[in-house]
Amino acid sequence: MIGGNVKLELLYPTVKEAAIEPVSAPVSDTAVEFTAKDLHPTGRAPVAVQHDITGSVYTFTVTENRYWFFDFRSGGDAANTYKLTFDALGGSNSLSLLNADILRNDMGFKATDVVAGDNALSVNLSGKPYGPATELSVQLGFLVKGTAGNDTLEGMAGRDQLEGGDGKDTLIGGAGADALIGGAGIDIASYRTAGSGVTVDLVKTAGNTGDAAGDSFTAIEGLEGSNFDDALTGSAGANTLTGLDGNDKLFGLGGNDSLYGGNGNDTIDGGAGNDRIIGDLGKDILTGGAGKDTFFFRNVADSTTSAAGRDTILDFNGKAGDKISLSLIDADTTHAGNQAFTFIGTKGFSGDAGELRYKKLGGDLYVYADINGDKKADFSLHLDGVSDLQKGYFIL
Repeated sequence: MIGGNVKLELLYPTVKEAAIEPVSAPVSDTAVEFTAKDLHPTGRAPVAVQHDITGSVYTFTVTENRYWFFDFRSGGDAANTYKLTFDALGGSNSLSLLNADILRNDMGFKATDVVAGDNALSVNLSGKPYGPATELSVQLGFLVKGTAGNDTLEGMAGRDQLEGGDGKDTLIGGAGADALIGGAGIDIASYRTAGSGVTVDLVKTAGNTGDAAGDSFTAIEGLEGSNFDDALTGSAGANTLTGLDGNDKLFGLGGNDSLYGGNGNDTIDGGAGNDRIIGDLGKDILTGGAGKDTFFFRNVADSTTSAAGRDTILDFNGKAGDKISLSLIDADTTHAGNQAFTFIGTKGFSGDAGELRYKKLGGDLYVYADINGDKKADFSLHLDGVSDLQKGYFIL
């Protein structure tokens, strides 16, 4: 067609429609091509049908439950911009754009593997929530909007803009200077796909490095690092920072933060506020900062009897409200269930599984736990500058 607008409607007998239409710049004088291929889930040979859109509307009706692949081509006019709206598809439909702008509908929603073709794309997931999670991946720089649910939106190379909308969203900008906009809910900017470590500061973004270089953050409450050595810094508000693998440095600053080191020898500083701090595996250095902070240990391997894997808390202050939580560790492995520890102060282990004691050495204090009753410690923790402990300082 020459000029005008093109609208493509995919009509399903039992679910609502998905539509694609240009929102800026008319199509070129070359006819827009539409290619549909279907692959039956049982493995029947695909059927390919090609259509040239010569009018303002082309309608394709899905008549049976198959795997549908749609290829949209704008006749070589790379200036066209198309808006994709996936509206309330039933079940767990899968919609994908591949290479030359291919839309795939697997009759159940999970949007993945979106790769830009020649044209810039604006992608909007709207309508009813699509279930507990939506995943969308894009490349070469275009706008992606999430749903009211808990979405995972992923960019790749290029200057992407990811908008999570409502819900607890995870935004993965990838390489390039991306604009990450969380919206309502607790939203995370993630660098889990980065090929090297990143430095990310939610406020002072000029110093960000790696995949985070040039990224901007709006309504983002949390950060997730890479599987390498990262430095993650929050804001004055409540943040969730997760290091994943690598020797990470996490700084919560103000607010009631939740900080997760992940595997590796991590350095974690909660800053002001009542923070939740989890070092996880590795020899971690933990600082709660001002406020009533809780240090969580979920497994005896989180802080070992060997110095190579033993955590240190630099500023533990039980009198000021700090706590050490061991409630997720089964204190007695000789019985079924998750047993609570018994605090015995400075006494030696008696041979009863589940005993928790401490020992003071100079200006330091060490916590020990026996979970199998062999009178040997299976867990240890170093508290710097602490003179004594009381049962009330623990969540057993």
